Amino acid sequence: MSTFDTVQLGIISGVISGILTAVIIRFLYLYITKVLVPWFESIVYKGIIVSGNWKSTVLLGTLGFKAELKIMLEQKGHKLKGDMVAVYINPDGNSNKTKRLELEGFLANHYLSITYNSSSRNSISLGTFLLKVVHGGEQLKGGMLSLDGITSDVQNYKDIIWERE
Repeated sequence: MSTFDTVQLGIISGVISGILTAVIIRFLYLYITKVLVPWFESIVYKGIIVSGNWKSTVLLGTLGFKAELKIMLEQKGHKLKGDMVAVYINPDGNSNKTKRLELEGFLANHYLSITYNSSSRNSISLGTFLLKVVHGGEQLKGGMLSLDGITSDVQNYKDIIWERE
């Protein structure tokens, strides 16, 4: 084997081992952050559990429009994730539009901070909830900031009450 072949073999084996090392480190990082840390947090977490289905009705403005909202929350430790279905209803009572939204947030000292955005890239829907756990965990009460889908103005809604289903 010539010196050139030895150098070439050394370079190739070094590149391959570097790639394998990077893949192994990436796999370990993902396993630790996506599996071990959430598992550990769920064991150590001693606060209230808000996982499950919640529903609310929000009056949108003064023209009689309303939104019937339903969220499905998953909780791992203090982290929250889930989906929200919003059914927008016209003043005449007919269902106008249904949107599916993605939720992310956290729970700290009986307060939930949740942000949401549209799960479809065809429309813009975003907002945030700040809610307090009340009535022994059977209700969430607070406010919402959201982007109005028609005027693109930021809207503020107070005294929203969510109830467990």
